[in-house]
Amino acid sequence: MLLEFLTPLSENASSKPGIKEYALYLLSLIMISIAWWFVGMSVFFGNRFSVFSTRAFVKSMILLPGLFLLLVFLAKSFFYPNLKKISEQDRRVLFLTSAAIALLVLILFPLAVPAFQQQHTLQIISTGTKDTESQGTIIEIRKLSYLDGSPMPLQDIELSGDWQIVGGTLISEGDQSDSVAELMGRMPGGVVLNFRHNINAGEVSVIWDGERTDYDLFASQSISTDSVFQGSSRSISQLGRDFLVQLLYFFGLLSIFCLIGLAVDVRWPNSHLVRVLLVLMYVGIFIFFVKGKLSYMEFSAERVFRDTEWYVETASAPLGSLDFLAGIRPFTFPLVLKYFGVTTGNFTDSDLLSDVVQFQYWFSIFAWSALALAISQRMRKLWIRPFIFGLALFFSLNLEIGIWESLVLSESTSFSLFALLIAVWLWWNASSQKTPGHLAQIGYLFLTALITILFVFSRESNQYFVVFGAIIFPIAGFLGKISKGSRAYYLVYLFLFIGIVFLKNASFNISNLWQIHLFDHLAHRILPDQDALDYFVAAGLPLNENLLGIKNMSGYEFHDYLLNDPEMATVREWISTDGMSTYMMYLLSHPIESIIEPFRHLPSIFGGDNLEYHQPLYAVPTIPPWLITLTNRIYIRNLFVIFTLFGFAVLGVIRYFFDKNRGQTPWLVVAVFLISLYPMMFIVWHGNPIEIERHAAPVGIQLRLMAWMTVMLLLDQLSLGELIPRKMNVDSVSA
Repeated sequence: MLLEFLTPLSENASSKPGIKEYALYLLSLIMISIAWWFVGMSVFFGNRFSVFSTRAFVKSMILLPGLFLLLVFLAKSFFYPNLKKISEQDRRVLFLTSAAIALLVLILFPLAVPAFQQQHTLQIISTGTKDTESQGTIIEIRKLSYLDGSPMPLQDIELSGDWQIVGGTLISEGDQSDSVAELMGRMPGGVVLNFRHNINAGEVSVIWDGERTDYDLFASQSISTDSVFQGSSRSISQLGRDFLVQLLYFFGLLSIFCLIGLAVDVRWPNSHLVRVLLVLMYVGIFIFFVKGKLSYMEFSAERVFRDTEWYVETASAPLGSLDFLAGIRPFTFPLVLKYFGVTTGNFTDSDLLSDVVQFQYWFSIFAWSALALAISQRMRKLWIRPFIFGLALFFSLNLEIGIWESLVLSESTSFSLFALLIAVWLWWNASSQKTPGHLAQIGYLFLTALITILFVFSRESNQYFVVFGAIIFPIAGFLGKISKGSRAYYLVYLFLFIGIVFLKNASFNISNLWQIHLFDHLAHRILPDQDALDYFVAAGLPLNENLLGIKNMSGYEFHDYLLNDPEMATVREWISTDGMSTYMMYLLSHPIESIIEPFRHLPSIFGGDNLEYHQPLYAVPTIPPWLITLTNRIYIRNLFVIFTLFGFAVLGVIRYFFDKNRGQTPWLVVAVFLISLYPMMFIVWHGNPIEIERHAAPVGIQLRLMAWMTVMLLLDQLSLGELIPRKMNVDSVSA
């Protein structure tokens, strides 16, 4: 083990170390210093494309002896006095915990790799075609560089057709179709092409190593974006070099986390120095998170939809009126719009939209930071808390959460309230283990009830998630998982929630939103399905040729037709009186099919993305590659990994409830996630047949957050040795 490498020269060694022990000790110091060198080189010399120039090796060679001397100093002054304070079992626990955290960091944020020379072929083809709105066919590449940042020699590019180089810019007027600019040879890592988008731009094709990609460079305003082309096929030697880099990176991270663990929990426990260090780590992670969150504004513009108009219509009603409290849309997001003075007459004003979007960004930052802080504070080992804090924050940076901040819809507010509700649940559950005073309990109850109301009235399906928390928490109290003094407050929360649900359903029935959902079911599921159609006709649905015709209409068309056309008056009347009950009875009359149907569409419910809602600035797709990469890694889509973590969550919850001790209260929230998962799937699938992936986004976020919370809680248990069988009568190193 890493810590045992340092014991040959320990003051506690039972005998004088020999040449073999000295050699092993020196080798471990050299390997750690080389690993630190690679980590430092990647941080200081790596670029935004996760590669660094091989010249960085030469530039950074001065770091290697310096890091080695630093490591020797730390080993002499830090490790020796502290290794004797921890047992062999505790060393094993620290090592395995550090290894698990290092592996997670490596997976989420792999080290930049050297951009070694490799054979590639690049062809840039000016097709002479253009978008219908474009005023020209000009192709302009303002900058060409290799992936390691070095400039591409323009004189090496073979030009044909009307391609020409003007002042370092590669330009084609598009007058000659299939004009080609070609480069063949050994290139470091790949190439970066900086295309200029404007109203006079045409279409261009890029063939990289035989794979073709087409680009439309038209945009309403001039903007430049980078397109990256990396080596798709790597040689065995290249893969070996990359593996070696990541292995050294892992070894460096492992040693750093072991060092932090020893410093916080052994050398300086409860000292002011450690607390200052941890605060600085929290602040640094938070600043990086805020920078990443606000980077969304660089590629995503404010955008409104038809649903936006309905929220604005609700916001325009008087605050205490029935049209506001039970309007066409739930009142939470309209409350935000009303605060900013948004009305039906000004909701497209860019300044007002900007104010609403800014609020959504900062509210999201606040809510997810609160959740990250709440989760990290539940970790019992102080030194792993900053890592858990960062993991929770970076989870919220994924595109499935972040793209909604710039859209004037209820998703952003709903997801932020979801994070805030989970955070308050975690704080309240943890506090309830210790029998807090009545004033604190009343405070938690009031805050939880307030956030619950706002969350339930932000989207229709949210109440079905909260119900499981409201029920499970009192059950946990009666099972002895929380103090007796707190149980009554959880019962009060349950009764309050029942009242909230009553009001929510009353407002839902008063509004005509449920009718619109039934219109969607008619057009997309009932009319196209002969068995379903026969059932509804037998229940009294007035069927005619005009109603059958809505199958071929868009949503906007058949909504307006069914709501306003005199020919549909009998259909509206039947839906108003019998539509909801008939639909519920139809689902109950087909129980197996209704239950199984959501499982048949798991890819849409669990794995769907919503990038069609991304509105890039000037119609240019400029999502930063690092955000796409982070989303792919942290928003898990591999079903095997998802179901594996789901299994761990089930085992963790079972162990929590059957453990005689009270255990870690975050398992209560994981239990809520688990038990509510299928009901949420059922409601999403059968609640509305259109835009399933958008409506299922909360389910996907809930599933991934549950998985990552399970990982965090397992790390917490690992750090205390609860996942490692303890040896009997283990002596400390000093024995």
